Amino acid sequence: MSAPDPRIQQLSDMAACAYRLGMAFGAASESAQGTDQWLPYFNAFDRCFFGVRVATALQLRLARTPAEPREAATDREALIERPETGTEAADRDRDPDERDRDRDTERASLPILLRTLDGVVADAEGLLDPKPAELPTLRELIAHAKAEPAPPPFPTSRPASNVGQVLATRRATGPPRR
Repeated sequence: MSAPDPRIQQLSDMAACAYRLGMAFGAASESAQGTDQWLPYFNAFDRCFFGVRVATALQLRLARTPAEPREAATDREALIERPETGTEAADRDRDPDERDRDRDTERASLPILLRTLDGVVADAEGLLDPKPAELPTLRELIAHAKAEPAPPPFPTSRPASNVGQVLATRRATGPPRR
């Protein structure tokens, strides 16, 4: 069992700060119902919880173990005649509107999260008075995340010298040739 990734804890801390700020914006939005201030508070609330969702998605992505690369299929007929799995059958039988909703997923990346949280900080500085205690903590977490070097990519099973040859043999996708 490997040690837990410290990036997961960092994302959890950022999500917790964004959650608490979102709750403060939510309370301010409720008290500002019927005034001109309601919309800015609601937009800040929405931004906070978008940040929470993105941080959660990144935590889940980091927690997954990297999947083993699959071997390339050598026999095209084996791919065509393969039996249908249970998830494919369930997907085929689902309502088309439900499948469309599943495709409307939010993108989750660290740059998106950091931009969102920068916006949360700006909203909190401009809208909330007195300033919440979470604000300096969130600023520090964002600065720390921006200062960290990017993690090394997941190791691949192919040697680096073979990559050019593999890419050269792959066919481009597109409309069928006539």
